[in-house]
Amino acid sequence: AETTKLLLRRGSNILNLSMEDDLQPKFDLLFTMLTPQQLKKSLIQHPRFLRLSLCNLETKIAYFDAIENNAYGQDRPASLAALVLRKAIAVYTKNLTDNIQPTVEFLCSTWDQPTAISMLRTSPDLLKLSLERNLRPKVEFLH
Repeated sequence: AETTKLLLRRGSNILNLSMEDDLQPKFDLLFTMLTPQQLKKSLIQHPRFLRLSLCNLETKIAYFDAIENNAYGQDRPASLAALVLRKAIAVYTKNLTDNIQPTVEFLCSTWDQPTAISMLRTSPDLLKLSLERNLRPKVEFLH
């Protein structure tokens, strides 16, 4: 009951979502990646995540899986997509082509891809930073 109150207070417009068309398909997908407790914790942090379309969510999951597969191949660790959901769920609300991909490409061009992916696994919040106003200037200054 307390979780429901928090979700409604922080993301009240989730009541406008269709159970069959919006919420259930998302929860079905998310429960393949996270435990109920992990998902609950993430949604309390960012309930507006539920406003994302299923297609948007699936596209970002596929992107995270693809970059990780390129870096690690068959020896890849647990899903980067699930790790981002668990530790930095707000990243999923960022635009893939305008925000997430350029940041990943910048990190991969600054370091090799396995190193960049390892950094994202350690600090997925890096994907929330503005590339031009925050991440790039700091990396260039420190590098």
